[in-house]
Amino acid sequence: MSGLALLPAAAAAQVPRGTHFQVNTYTTGYQSQAVVAPGAGDAFVVVWTSAGQDGSDRGVFMRRYSALGIAEGEEVQVNAYTAGAQEWPTVASDSTGNFVIAWESFGQEAYRDVFAQRFDASGAPLGGEFRVNELTAGYQRYPAVAADADGNFVVVWSGTGIGDDFGIFARRYDADGTALGGEFLVNTYTTGAHISPEVAAQAGGGFMAVWVQAGQDGSNLGVFAQRFDETGTKQGPELFVNAYTTGQQNRPAVTARPNGDFVIAWSSQTASAGYDVRARHYLASASGLGPEFALGTETFSNQRSPAMGTDARGNFVTAWHSLHTGTYGAFGRRFHRRYGAEQPDFAVSPGNTGNQFFPAVAVAAAGNFVVAWDEPDGDAQGVFARRFFPDVILEDRFESGDTSGWSAANTGGGDLTVTPAAELGAGGFGLQAMVDDTAGLFVQDDGPDDEGRYRARFYFDTNGFDPGEALNRRRVRLFVAFDQTPQQRRIVAVVLRRLGGAYALRARARLDDNSQADTPFVSITPGAHSMELDWQRASGPDAADGILEMWIDGAPAATLTGLDASAGGVDAGRLGAISVKPGANGVLYFDEFESRRQGDIVP
Repeated sequence: MSGLALLPAAAAAQVPRGTHFQVNTYTTGYQSQAVVAPGAGDAFVVVWTSAGQDGSDRGVFMRRYSALGIAEGEEVQVNAYTAGAQEWPTVASDSTGNFVIAWESFGQEAYRDVFAQRFDASGAPLGGEFRVNELTAGYQRYPAVAADADGNFVVVWSGTGIGDDFGIFARRYDADGTALGGEFLVNTYTTGAHISPEVAAQAGGGFMAVWVQAGQDGSNLGVFAQRFDETGTKQGPELFVNAYTTGQQNRPAVTARPNGDFVIAWSSQTASAGYDVRARHYLASASGLGPEFALGTETFSNQRSPAMGTDARGNFVTAWHSLHTGTYGAFGRRFHRRYGAEQPDFAVSPGNTGNQFFPAVAVAAAGNFVVAWDEPDGDAQGVFARRFFPDVILEDRFESGDTSGWSAANTGGGDLTVTPAAELGAGGFGLQAMVDDTAGLFVQDDGPDDEGRYRARFYFDTNGFDPGEALNRRRVRLFVAFDQTPQQRRIVAVVLRRLGGAYALRARARLDDNSQADTPFVSITPGAHSMELDWQRASGPDAADGILEMWIDGAPAATLTGLDASAGGVDAGRLGAISVKPGANGVLYFDEFESRRQGDIVP
C-alpha cells in the first residue's frame, strides 16, 4: 500500500510501580534464595529460605501480594517438617493463581529429598506436602518446577537414582497433584556432575528442561537442554545450548513462549574471567536453536544468574545481577516478541548501597512484572521486590484473527470484524469497521492505569468512508483515551474530517475546566496512513504545562503546549468508528495498534 511503511519499535524503558519493598518481616539472620510466581491478574507470590525462623536450621516461607501490590497477610511457613534444613525453593503457578512450591529437605525421609506442597489462589494448602522423588539413595537436590495454564506441573532436580545413572530427573503431575507415572532420567550423558536444573512448561503440558553438565562439551561446564511433549516423551536429541565453550557456562534459566518457542539463558565466562549473560531461542518451527545473543548491553565485569518470565503474547523479561562501582546490582531488560530487545537495560532498584543478588522474575499475562532479589537488610540478608509496568501497554497487529488482544469489543452485531481485507501491515489481518447505522464500532483496551503520559499509534485507511456529509455530518472519532474515575471523561481524541471529499485529522485534549484544546486540522490524502499521539498530563492544577503532540506518517504534524490538563489520567483507549452520526456509511480499516507509557514509537 503506497505511502505506508511499518516503523521499527524504538527504545522503551520499564516503568516502576512504586519503590522497592522488603518482603520478609522476620529479619534475624539470612533470608535468601528468593523466587516469585505470578498469580491471577497482577497478583504474585514470593517464596524464600529463612535461617532459624522455623526453630531448626533453615525453612521455606512465602508471602502473597494482591494485584495492587499489597501484602495479603504476613509471611507463611511452607514446609510442615521443620527438623534440619529445608531450602532451595521453587514456585510455579497456573492461570487461576493456584501454585505449587517445591524444595530440598535434609533428613526428612532419607539424606536429601525433594518435597512439594500445592496451594490454591488464596494461599490455602491443597493437601499435605509430598515427596517428589521415588528413589532416595544418594541425594536429590536443587528442584525446579513449572506449571501450564491448566495447573499440570513438572518437577526436575539433580540427583542420583535410577541404577548407576547420575544426572537430572523429572516427574510429572496433573492439576490435582496426582503423579503421572514415576520419575525419569532427563539427560542422556551421565558421566560427571549435572547441576542447576531449570524447567519451563508450554500450554498443553509440553516442557523444556535445561541444566549444567561438567565435561560433556569438552570444556569445564556447559549448558544442555531436552524438550519433552505432554506425555513426557523426549522430542529430538539432547541439545548443546552454548555456542561459546571456553570457560564455564552456568546458572541457566528457561522460559516458554506461546508460539511453542523457548528462550534459554545462562552465565557465560568471558576471556577476561568475568561473566556475561547470554541466551538462545529454541525455535519450535525449526526444531533447533537460533544464534547465541547477549541479554544485556552493559559491560561490567560480572553479569550473572539470569532469570526470565514471559507474558501471554510472547514478550519476555530477563533480570540478572551485575558487578559495578564495587557492588552488585540487579538489572533487567525486556524483549519484544517481534522486535527483540528493548533499550536500555534498566536498574531494578537504583541507588541501593548493598549488593543485590540472584534476581527472580514473574511476568503476568498482560505483561506487568515483578522482580525479587536478595539484599542486605541491616541484620544479614533479606528479600526485596519491586513491581513494574512494561513500557508497552498494548501492541496488537490482529495476527490472532480476532479481537482477543483487547479488553472488550463493540462489534455492532458483526459490523466490526478482523479480516485479511483490512491488513495494513505484515500481520495478515486488520480491523474492519463497516458503518451502516449510528452504532459505535470499536475495540477497547483497559490496560492503562491512570497514565500521566500516554502514547498511541495506529494505522488506518479512509477507504472512501463518508461520516455523513449530505446531512452536514463531517466528523468521526477514530480514537479516544479516557479516564474512568470519578466518571468516564474523554482525555484525548483523534478526529477524522471529510469535507468536500477531502480528509483531515485533528487531535483534541480535555482541559481541567472541561473545555477542550484542538490542534488544527491537518490534511491527509485518501488512503492509508499512520497516526501517532503523545499526551502528557500537566504537573498540577493551574500548572498549564501539559502537552499533546501528533504525528502523521511518522512526521510531526501538530503540537499543543501549555495545557491546563491535570485532572485525569488515561485508564482506557478505544479504536474504531466512534461517535457515528446519521448518514455515515462506508468502511474504515485499522491495523498495527501500539500504546506505550513513555517510550518513543516514532523513530
